[in-house]
Amino acid sequence: MKTPTPLHWHPLDTPETVAQMASTSIFTAAQQAIAQRGCFRLVLAGGRTPLLTYSLLQQAHPDWAFWHIFYADERCAPPGHPDRNDAAIQRTLWGTLAPPLAHHYSIPAYSTDPYTMHKVAIEYANLIEPYLPFDLVLLGIGEDGHIASLFPGQTHSPGQLVHPVFHAPKPPPDRISLSMEALNNTREMLILVTGQEKRNALMAWQRGEPLPAAQLSPPNGIDVLVSQR
Repeated sequence: MKTPTPLHWHPLDTPETVAQMASTSIFTAAQQAIAQRGCFRLVLAGGRTPLLTYSLLQQAHPDWAFWHIFYADERCAPPGHPDRNDAAIQRTLWGTLAPPLAHHYSIPAYSTDPYTMHKVAIEYANLIEPYLPFDLVLLGIGEDGHIASLFPGQTHSPGQLVHPVFHAPKPPPDRISLSMEALNNTREMLILVTGQEKRNALMAWQRGEPLPAAQLSPPNGIDVLVSQR
């Protein structure tokens, strides 16, 4: 029988305290990784929830030269489009400036053509493979329990590090996502949960329902930071 993944629940007062704890945890993990291995390999979540965390990270003035930044998923849209995760993340971390680091790996998901999406998924998988395991993966959880762009009821080919995602139930429907295999290949994982609309998904996950979140199984467990408001 598979050993359950250790889940470390951190109930916190507000979204602001979630962001503060998350940014502190990321910064601490970065310092340790750089001291031990010479670089910090971080996977960023998209969506609104982590943006305050990114703002706090920016204020801490990390030494970006040692950070390798990857994306958990991306929406297929033209560069700079407001639907894209990298557009919001880059605005929050670096403002109107270009990312001040050489090791920044956006997912070039600009086309909704299926052939191109498969090609992008393969190329991003080849890019991330030499960097595994990641040092830290940061994720949110959707109202339906989805993680990155891995949604309930969808199936993907096993053994892949990156999937093209078609017909996502949440717009935009065409996306590229790290696979469960890639997300789980990390030394640390943080999941941020804010907003009352996430409560049902959180309770379903706690009950053991077969949501994508329940398939997360990094070897060192998961820290779940939950806002009580």
